[in-house]
Amino acid sequence: MVAWRGPLSFRVYNPNKPDKFGIKVFELCDSNTAYCSKLDFYTGKRQSSPHGATFDVVEGLIAPYLDCGRTLYVDNYYTSPILFTYLKEHGTLACGTMRMNRQRGPPKEMLPKLKKGDKTVTTLTDGTLNYIRFMDRKEVRILTTAHSVNTVLTGKTNPVTKEPVIKFAAVHNYNKYMGAVDRSDQMVACNAFKRGP
Repeated sequence: MVAWRGPLSFRVYNPNKPDKFGIKVFELCDSNTAYCSKLDFYTGKRQSSPHGATFDVVEGLIAPYLDCGRTLYVDNYYTSPILFTYLKEHGTLACGTMRMNRQRGPPKEMLPKLKKGDKTVTTLTDGTLNYIRFMDRKEVRILTTAHSVNTVLTGKTNPVTKEPVIKFAAVHNYNKYMGAVDRSDQMVACNAFKRGP
């Protein structure tokens, strides 16, 4: 969100942001350097494809990088089976957390919510998409085409049990590579100034 309080037809209001009024911007950032390689400004509701507006945003941002063997990490706002299948067909892998109320046709095994303390781990695959669901501090749902359902050593040790910390490869890499947009925003914030009257 780029802060803006002046008159503007596509200015948006988001009560969850520090700057509640502004211009909504979608960014594609490099996970290693946090360099913003492409932007898309929200300028009001537009005609979307049958796959939905969020699919169109991601498709527009990633288009120059398709068929290059890259991996895209997204948050739960963008994650969808349709998008991830499309990206896989165009030589691009993807990984992201899931919000079930935003999904079209999720597997029925993923629908029941887990309760606190539940040790159930659900892993599903259709050959392209891999679903992972488990309970951490809260319920975690991951959709990925970039990882199997294998676990990896994170290189960390549990301070209580002194045992090595093991996570799903998808979760480990998501945590490792998913902060680029936030880091890009932090760097921009150092030189930001208020806009509008």
